[in-house]
Amino acid sequence: MIDRLARPHLVPVLDSLALKTAQAGLSANKLTVIAFAFGLAGCFTVGMQLYAFGFVLLLLNRFLDGLAGAVARHQGVTEAGTVLDIVCDYLVFAGFAFFFSLSAMETMLASTLLVFSFLAMGLSYMAHAWVMAKKNMAGLPSGGLVENGEMIVFIALCCILPSYYAAFATVFALLCWTTAALRFTAAVKSAKL
Repeated sequence: MIDRLARPHLVPVLDSLALKTAQAGLSANKLTVIAFAFGLAGCFTVGMQLYAFGFVLLLLNRFLDGLAGAVARHQGVTEAGTVLDIVCDYLVFAGFAFFFSLSAMETMLASTLLVFSFLAMGLSYMAHAWVMAKKNMAGLPSGGLVENGEMIVFIALCCILPSYYAAFATVFALLCWTTAALRFTAAVKSAKL
């Protein structure tokens, strides 16, 4: 939802940076790995209850992930790069829930629900992507209620108001399950084409 509104403003900026980044010799896959390292460091930092610093590291993760996508569009998207991107993204998302639960053990149930919802959302994304590839449909799955923008807002809220994490995580998990259902439905419809 947020991504559709932000994309027209962010894509030109990222595309401009992508050209310079590619000229500097950084590939999309290298950027994805660097983004992943920042993401894991952010998750670990959140687990240490250094929420503001963790949020900055996670914001860098999301920015570098977007830059990696822009570089990939310029250099050519590869299947291996796409898989690397998706796996790294969902490991960071689940890592955030896991490490946040370590920072406050009373949030364990909400974190477990959240990780479960990320699994459902990731699997429905992969299923839809697989169907689209089999049917030679252009692009990647989109739609649903949760994309990068919503993830950034969720992480920001949790880092700014950590005492409300369990409530935020529960609501966000429901949004992820809704997204998973919408993507699964879209995958089934695509499979019938």
